[in-house]
Amino acid sequence: MGATSARQVALPTVEITVGDGSALAARALAVAGESKTTGAPPPPAVRRLEQLDAQTRGAPNPMLPSTYGRRPPLAYRAGVLLSGCVLVPLRLPLFLLCCGCAALFATLAVAGLPRAGTNARPFSAPRRACVLVVRACTRIALFALGVVRVQTTGSPAPRASAPIVVANHRGFLDAMWLFWAYDHASFVSAEEHLRVPVLSALVRAAQTITVARGDAASRARARAEIARYARADAPPMPRVIIFPEGTVTSGHALLAFKPGAFEPGVVVQPVLLTYPNRHLDVSWLYGNAPVPLLLAHLLARPWTLMRASFLPPIAPTDAERAQPRLFAARVQRAMAAALGVPCTEHAAEDCVLQGVGLRERLPAHAPVVEFGALARVYGLDRSTAKAAVREFAALVRARKAGNGNGGGGGGGGGRGG
Repeated sequence: MGATSARQVALPTVEITVGDGSALAARALAVAGESKTTGAPPPPAVRRLEQLDAQTRGAPNPMLPSTYGRRPPLAYRAGVLLSGCVLVPLRLPLFLLCCGCAALFATLAVAGLPRAGTNARPFSAPRRACVLVVRACTRIALFALGVVRVQTTGSPAPRASAPIVVANHRGFLDAMWLFWAYDHASFVSAEEHLRVPVLSALVRAAQTITVARGDAASRARARAEIARYARADAPPMPRVIIFPEGTVTSGHALLAFKPGAFEPGVVVQPVLLTYPNRHLDVSWLYGNAPVPLLLAHLLARPWTLMRASFLPPIAPTDAERAQPRLFAARVQRAMAAALGVPCTEHAAEDCVLQGVGLRERLPAHAPVVEFGALARVYGLDRSTAKAAVREFAALVRARKAGNGNGGGGGGGGGRGG
């Protein structure tokens, strides 16, 4: 088998995630990875994929909202419409006022600072006072969106005890509330947010560490900044709040954690955020309402339930300091157990592949294939995977047209060429 060319290799059928078509998409991506090698994947890797199949078969898709494919009952829609007639005229001006006030004081907080030097040192007391006003505006804005009270268990640890906070990511409400809950806190965010006029001032006022997703040098600088923030004790930089999944999910599973939050080798405090609302999913995933409609829904509802659990801080072992991915995996397991959801090897790349698949008119679930598992076993990268999804979509179209059988072997032959 080792001497067989990649074109002739018969890969095992790999079913990583639930949903019709996902198994075929995963096979197509596996073949794409296998085409970079000279033989079949080693038996341990095949067994690992089979174990993943057994563990995740039937699990909910974390890249689709819990409301996907379900229309709220007429009574609920009528109730929200009626409450909205009363609440939206009251809440919307308050929300807009809070946004304007936050933008104003965020601008004052960074006034006179060069764009590149905002994060060089901790803010002075007057600038910190401006940030405190921004935090208060954020909490009032949450109130205007119906988050009247957040049910909490546990409490935030002091910065000296846990300089890094890790949380699951459900949507924009997460960051708003965490910015209020933790004094002197910062985030890790996408660099493109600095190009949005109002949001730019808020990002800078929080001394946010920005990163360009597709730039390896930018990611390396962000990791170095996270370590600098975490280890700066005199005077202390803001504690860093990180969403280690790297993307928004439906909360049905906990995605594999990126190692950046765990590379400094310091104590982290996990925070669990849930939204137990029957007919509302706050995540901005495909199949959910766009953000403007989601905001309108929040403004019109009488209230939106939000729960936060502060878990005890977790310290890394010596082995985990040497191998941060071990630390990340242990924290992921602890958080998943507390949430009562499975751990998966989905990754932010699954969202990217889902977007490619939707543009190619594939079902939303088809390209969601636990990219982390396929990348680890087959050495698959994002660009190769995107090309494989496009080819898989062409196979599906050809199959529907009756021009081919569209099986996994066809995908292998295409990538082998």
